[in-house]
Amino acid sequence: MAFWHHTGAAFAALLTACSTAPTPLAAAGSTDVRPRSVEISLPCADHAARRLEETNPIQLAMLDLLANACALPTDDLTLAEAEATLAGKALALTAEGNTLTLFQIAESREPSLCCSLQRANWRDLGDGRTYAARFHLKDLQSGMLKLTAKPLDQEWVEDDFILWRGPDAPGEPIFKPDLEGTLSDHTLYSPELGETRKLIIYQPSRREEGRLPTLYLADGDDLHFLARIIEPLIDAGEIAPLLIVGMRSGQEGIVEDRSELGRDIRSLDYLAVDFPGEAPSRFEPYLAFVADTLVPWVEETFPAAPDRQMRAVSGKSNGGGFSLNASYRRPDVFGHAWPMSIGVGEIKTATLPEGEPARFRISAGYYEPYFLRASRVSAQALHDAGYSVDTHWYAAGHMTDQWHHRLLENLKSVFPGPASASAE
Repeated sequence: MAFWHHTGAAFAALLTACSTAPTPLAAAGSTDVRPRSVEISLPCADHAARRLEETNPIQLAMLDLLANACALPTDDLTLAEAEATLAGKALALTAEGNTLTLFQIAESREPSLCCSLQRANWRDLGDGRTYAARFHLKDLQSGMLKLTAKPLDQEWVEDDFILWRGPDAPGEPIFKPDLEGTLSDHTLYSPELGETRKLIIYQPSRREEGRLPTLYLADGDDLHFLARIIEPLIDAGEIAPLLIVGMRSGQEGIVEDRSELGRDIRSLDYLAVDFPGEAPSRFEPYLAFVADTLVPWVEETFPAAPDRQMRAVSGKSNGGGFSLNASYRRPDVFGHAWPMSIGVGEIKTATLPEGEPARFRISAGYYEPYFLRASRVSAQALHDAGYSVDTHWYAAGHMTDQWHHRLLENLKSVFPGPASASAE
C-alpha cells in the first residue's frame, strides 16, 4: 500500500500532541489529564511485586493494563544475532508467541521508536550503535504493529515503517487508489467560533434513490485515505453508499490565522478540559458548530438523510474523546458514536437523556494502556447507565491499523450494504 495518508510531519505532530512522558504508574492518578502514549518502561517481572504493594484500586487496574505491554530482559541477545536479523536495515523484529524482540541501528543518536509502541527499554549490544529491546505483548499473534526507528522530528514516508500482522490478526483493508466517488473541499463559516472552517466531503458515485447516511469524521484530512478503503466495500455491497464529512482539525482546518490560540487548537476544539497556561477549551462552541451549523448545512447541500439514526460521528485519540461526548451531549443530532482510543474526555458516570440515547461502539488497543483505560471506563459508565455499548479491544497500539479496521467494521454493522444484509 503505497498511499501515505499523513505527511510524516503532520502525523508526528498528532502523536506528540497525544503524548507526554511521565512514569507509567504515577500517571494513572496524575492531575494532568492529557492522554499518554504507550510507555513500556516497567519490567514485566515488577508487576507482581507492585500489585502486592498497591492498595489503590485505580492504580491496581492501571497495573493490569500495563501488564498487557511490558518489558522483558534482553541479556541473552548478542550483537551477532542482531546483525543477522537486521541484515542492513535500521529496524527489525522477531515475534514468537507473545514475545516481541526488536533490534535497531542508531547512528550518533539515542534509539527511538514509534508508533504502535512508543517507548522501549533499549540495551546497547556492545558497539555503541546496535540496540535490542524485548516485550511481552498480549495476544501478539492476533496483533497489528506499525513501527519505525525514525525520530518524530523527521519527515516520514511509508517505506520507513515495518508493518507486521500476526497470523490471527485482521487482514489489511483493500485500497483503491482511483476513486469513482468524489472528494471535494469546502469552507463553512462558524458563528459559534467566529471563524471559517475547512471540510473535505466524500460522495459515492453509485447509490439507490433516496437520502444517504452520513459519517462525521474528526481529523478530516484522514478522509483522503479512508475513502479509498471504504469505497471498495461500497462497491462490494458490504457497506451502504454514504456521505462522509471530514472535519479538518487544528489551524489546518481554519481559514483565518488563529495562532494566538497556541499550537494545539485541535485539543482545544476536541476536549472539554482547560489546561493550565493554555487558551481555554473551545469544545462547547465547536460542538455547537458541528451540531447546529454544519449538520443542517450538509443536509441542505448534499443528499444526506435528515435522521439522527442515519448520522454517526467518529474519531480517534482526542478525536475519539470528541465523538464520545458529541453523541452523549447531543443525542438529538447523532444517533451513533464510534470513539476509538479515547484520549481525554472519558465519561466516568452517565445518565440517560429524556429522548432516545445514542448508541456507542468503543474500541482501543492493549498496547496503549492509558487510552485503553479511558475507553473502558467510558464504556462501563455508559453500559451501567443503560446505553447500548459495543466494545472491542485490539492487540494493537495507538496506530491507524486498528482504527481503520474498526471503522470499517462499524460501517458494515451500522450502515450495511445489500451484501451484508443478505448474508444475515
